[in-house]
Amino acid sequence: TFHPLIPMPNGKPGDAPWTDFFVHGQALFPADMCEMLHAIARHDVGLIRHLAHPDMWDWAEGKKLEEGREKLRQIMRENGISCGD
Repeated sequence: TFHPLIPMPNGKPGDAPWTDFFVHGQALFPADMCEMLHAIARHDVGLIRHLAHPDMWDWAEGKKLEEGREKLRQIMRENGISCGD
């Protein structure tokens, strides 16, 4: 699904983790993080726009996953979002 606030370098698969995940539907991250990202985006995609770089690049490479989980949980707490939203 296209989101107007999500940067798309060329819109091609492999360009960036952000577009690969949100536009092309690739599951680049652990399942729990995918679920949190989708829940936040459904609530307000602007809340995660700032994560595009470098966070999602790190996560796609399996780096800083615990820090990433905490960052996503914090966004969810601050905005009253649950994964069921």
